[in-house]
Amino acid sequence: LTACRLSGDMLNLLLFVLISRQFGPAGVGAYSYGFAIATFVFVIGCLGIEDYGIRQYARMEPARQPTFLAELIGAQTIMVGIALAGLAVYLLATAPDAAKLAMILEVTCYQVTAAVTQSLFIPEMAYQRMAYPAIAQLVSRIVAITGTGIAIYRFHASLEIALVGVPVAAVLWMALAIRSARGRGPLRVTVTRASMRQIAGIIWSFSLIEIFTQLFARVGVIVLSLEVGDAAAGLFATGLRLIETALVPLAFFGLAAYPHLSQLFATDTVGFRRPALKLVWVMLLAGLLLAWGLYFVAPPLLVPLLGERFAGTAPIIRPMAALGLVQAVDIGLGRILLSANLNVSRALYIVAGAVT
Repeated sequence: LTACRLSGDMLNLLLFVLISRQFGPAGVGAYSYGFAIATFVFVIGCLGIEDYGIRQYARMEPARQPTFLAELIGAQTIMVGIALAGLAVYLLATAPDAAKLAMILEVTCYQVTAAVTQSLFIPEMAYQRMAYPAIAQLVSRIVAITGTGIAIYRFHASLEIALVGVPVAAVLWMALAIRSARGRGPLRVTVTRASMRQIAGIIWSFSLIEIFTQLFARVGVIVLSLEVGDAAAGLFATGLRLIETALVPLAFFGLAAYPHLSQLFATDTVGFRRPALKLVWVMLLAGLLLAWGLYFVAPPLLVPLLGERFAGTAPIIRPMAALGLVQAVDIGLGRILLSANLNVSRALYIVAGAVT
């Protein structure tokens, strides 16, 4: 899981570099703005489905699992519809130009697919069979990023035209996820008032975590793009991209530990404490190393990597190293809180931080 998704994020970083060198901060800003909007669609479309689903599926009797998955996918279908309706209202209110609108829709297609595949892969992830989901995501990223890169450098396409391969990759990813889910039994979608009420009553705290985590990460890009310009948003997004890329392996270590911690808390509370504490220490030490790299190593590499138009941006990037440390520690603490059924407490902490 870590190897495949880290490879995929390295490909994402490569695409970010290609866009930076070809289109400069303004191109990065436009792309990051579209990605930020699409990410909110993703968040509303899954609203903690993966975190809640993996925890419950791992603890559930096998006979109950297919019904639970069908109800989960049914609830998500409603969520995706709400997210797309919200996107339509936002686009009508902000009236982006044709190029920016095309980028938003292309990336949104991929993010909706990412939301749905999270549910379809829950049976695999809950039992820590993570190879197939990881490879499926990596294949889709290779298709999307390779197609976009060829369009930019071989055919000198505009950014919105170059991203046409992204929806194609989304279709491939969805097909692989459906194949995986059907391998575990009949794939059904169940939408009932009782199941919706039950799931909504549980995942609202997971939903708050997802929404405000993304708000914390993306609101700067959106506000800068709307009020200052794409170039300013691009500089800020560059710092975020460095942090997110550096956090990728840590995020997947946390995800890999999550099913085991969830089972331990339900069966052996005393035994739960040792791996939980170990996870916190690992994340703290890794976060300190990450922050050091962001402060001292990353800034001198910006111009050689991204191009001359990023000269003089080090004073913006360096202070963001502290954000990397905080988010690294939060990855470990967050998984522990979710495993210990303290998702409401975690939601309140995330809301307080995002509002601040």
